[in-house]
Amino acid sequence: MLLEDVWFDIIAVVFKELAQKRLDEFVLRSRQLGKEAGLKPKGKPHLDRMIADYKNGQVIEFWRYTNMLDGYDYTSKIYGLENLESTNNQPTLIIANHPYGGPLRGHGQRFVLNHYVHKTTGKETRWLFGLDKTTPERFTRKRFVNQSSLIPVRDDDPKTSNKLILQALRNKDTIGINPEGDSNKTLLKAVPKATRMIILSARHNYNIVCVATDFKNGAFFMSADPPLDNERIKETRRILNDKKDELNQLVSDYVMSRIAQHLPEEKRGYYTNFQKFIDAFAALTSTA
Repeated sequence: MLLEDVWFDIIAVVFKELAQKRLDEFVLRSRQLGKEAGLKPKGKPHLDRMIADYKNGQVIEFWRYTNMLDGYDYTSKIYGLENLESTNNQPTLIIANHPYGGPLRGHGQRFVLNHYVHKTTGKETRWLFGLDKTTPERFTRKRFVNQSSLIPVRDDDPKTSNKLILQALRNKDTIGINPEGDSNKTLLKAVPKATRMIILSARHNYNIVCVATDFKNGAFFMSADPPLDNERIKETRRILNDKKDELNQLVSDYVMSRIAQHLPEEKRGYYTNFQKFIDAFAALTSTA
């Protein structure tokens, strides 16, 4: 055997051990997350089930693990399901806020939302999944993306992200985005780049549904708006085609304001005066 072959065998073993170590660290962090984020005794076995499925290489669909939130109320404060039902068997873009509070540090609201989207449309939501380079997440990111329906964005290779997004649009997948980019206890100013996904969806004749989510006093809240008017979204692009920055902020602020109107005032953050942004969008498209 050549020396190079021995060397490559050693490298392969080392990388295998490193991959296993990272997987073990992921499992440990996930269990710690469940412990720290206040899952109830009835829910914790379902977190363990999800972790075991992930470790065994199974594809993770988030709606299948909503039971990890058992012990909390995720049924009595759910509104607008008829607006999700109206999109059944049609391509849909879900636009939601990115909360931090509640079980699983805000991720519980993602599970609840996926649960109701699947319940009404039969589809798993494919969320755009940003990379937080300040955490060890990058070590397990590739495997986690491969074993889930997530679409990676904000990576070092934007071409791959763009390709995956366009493929999802062509497949008519249900896609989810959080225009704020990062999670917070109150609404953050939307990232203007979110407008690109919204306009792309409108051009592909997607239903675009804004969904507000919240958690308070042991209960999850969710309210889905009627689908947006795609023609008005496309009209803003035509009017402001030579003013990309203005266009991007206008549309992103508009969809976040549609979410803010369903949240309690103390959670609206940057969009406390949500009507101002709704009126600005309406004024532009009504004068076209």
